[in-house]
Amino acid sequence: MNWHYVAHAIRDIFVEKTFTTIYGPNIKLAETLRTSEHGIGAFILVTQAEGVELPDYSWPWEAGVDNIFFGEDKCDLFLSFNYDTNLLNDNYDLLAQQLKSFLKINGMVFLVNPGKWANGLSECLSRRLDIEKEIRRYSMFRDEDVLVYENI
Repeated sequence: MNWHYVAHAIRDIFVEKTFTTIYGPNIKLAETLRTSEHGIGAFILVTQAEGVELPDYSWPWEAGVDNIFFGEDKCDLFLSFNYDTNLLNDNYDLLAQQLKSFLKINGMVFLVNPGKWANGLSECLSRRLDIEKEIRRYSMFRDEDVLVYENI
């Protein structure tokens, strides 16, 4: 995936993003977002990162067990691209509640090809089919599994 084009799509579609978090060890996306051209200071959360050297703006998150490192009501935009991790206790509903509490009101979740960790999100976040449709207009997302949720 061309992360430069992804960053442009994120800037175009998700206007409010003072606190952006990437779930998964997607260092190339984080580095692209953090350039002066895009100016999006993204942090990384990972559940399993064995064998991956992560930058200093990365933190572990035992999703479905521990609350998110940064606290509650912090995140405007939560991203995850092609991240399929196993949860320690397979508690997808608890992960969804943890993510909901991490998001600000009207905070957005943008997922591309998520793993089963995202299964419980529709139970506590509102699906945004209109934004999913808008994202699929970009050719790079046309054949991808794109999900967008909002914390209402």
